[in-house]
Amino acid sequence: MAGTGGASDTDTSRAELFDSLGHPLRIKILQALEAGSLGFGDLKRKVGVESNGNLQYHLGRLDGLVRASADGSYAITDDGREALRIVRTGSLPQAGKETSAGGKVVISRAVLALLVASLLLVSMAAIYGQFELRTLQQQIGTSQSTNTTTTTTTTTATACIILGQPGPIYLRVLSDSTLNPLVGAQIMAKNQPALCNGSPATGQTTLTFTTNGTEWYSLGSENDAGYSFIISYSGQNYTFTANLAPVSVTCATLFVPSGRTNVTITEFQSTCG
Repeated sequence: MAGTGGASDTDTSRAELFDSLGHPLRIKILQALEAGSLGFGDLKRKVGVESNGNLQYHLGRLDGLVRASADGSYAITDDGREALRIVRTGSLPQAGKETSAGGKVVISRAVLALLVASLLLVSMAAIYGQFELRTLQQQIGTSQSTNTTTTTTTTTATACIILGQPGPIYLRVLSDSTLNPLVGAQIMAKNQPALCNGSPATGQTTLTFTTNGTEWYSLGSENDAGYSFIISYSGQNYTFTANLAPVSVTCATLFVPSGRTNVTITEFQSTCG
């Protein structure tokens, strides 16, 4: 009976840790408190949050990793420092060594499992990326909508939860000569669902729209491993792919007419500069 209870406690601890680290802002909070405790207002300014309620909500999800003091300030706990260290390095402490009550080994293994899962998702996205591009090229002739967005579901999601969700993905199309956003480029973007137990964790969709001078266009990323793009402008088609990573923002840029692309993945950020 004792062994069964221990396994249940371990599963609960892992699930709680995944939930705690499942948003880039929570990682930023841990980083901000790493150098020392901060009052609510100072912490709010340091992590760049405007809403008091938003910050309070994410602090509540960091229970056990962040503690509130009697004077109203917040500080990172030993478990919080350990979780942040493992996110950065991916290294486990030696077996059998615990530095505080509650079991650091449980926390470390859970975070390492999250990192391994992310690498697997990126690898799977690369395997069928070229196949997705060929499919998109066949569909480009049917997409002639102007200033509209169309969502077409082509696969069915499996009943599965991906732990360690990717951060947002943004796309922009710039002129080589002026570096300004282009108007009138036709975009066709198809998500590459992450695989869970061998099946897609979300439905596959095709988004089509025409650029209107906005610099960055936000695309959905939940349960996705990446995106394939076909972009048409002045009679030319441009294709490329972009991968996603947990708690990271992906910024994808196409330069026209050269066709040069730039895809950056930055940890612990939520927007593209």
